[in-house]
Amino acid sequence: MDVASTKLHHRHVWILAYPAEDVPGEWIAHCLDVDVVMQGPTVDAALQSAIDGALFVMKSDLSRGEDPFARRAPESDWSDLLRVTSEGERFASDRISEKAPDMKKLAVQCDVFLDVDLHGAVAPIARDSAVPAPAWRVAAAPAA
Repeated sequence: MDVASTKLHHRHVWILAYPAEDVPGEWIAHCLDVDVVMQGPTVDAALQSAIDGALFVMKSDLSRGEDPFARRAPESDWSDLLRVTSEGERFASDRISEKAPDMKKLAVQCDVFLDVDLHGAVAPIARDSAVPAPAWRVAAAPAA
C-alpha cells in the first residue's frame, strides 16, 4: 500500500468480556461496535481475539464500501455496557488479568487503527509501527 495515498482511521471500540457459561475457564469477548464475538482461554486472549476479529470485519466491510459500524450489537448489550461502566469498578488496564477472576463482566474500550488508501484498500496498522499501542480503559462488575 502506497503510504502517500493512505489515510489513518482511528476508532474507539467497546468490548464486553465475561466468563463462558458453558465452558469452564474460557472467556467470551463481544466487540459491540461491529457485533463480533470471540472466545479465548484467558480474558487477555479473548480480548485480543475480539480486536483481531473486529479489525478483520472492519477491513472486509470497508474494502467492499460498506459501513462496518452498521452491524452494531443489539441495544440490550449496549444497556449492559452502560450498567457495567456506570456501576462497575474502574481500574488500570495492566490489572485486567489480575482482576478478571473476581469479575462477572468487564467493559473495555480500546483504540483501533486502520490504514485506508484512496482506492478503498484497507489494512490494520501493524503493532510494531509508529502508531501507539491500543489504549485500554476498563470497568468491571464484581461477581455476585
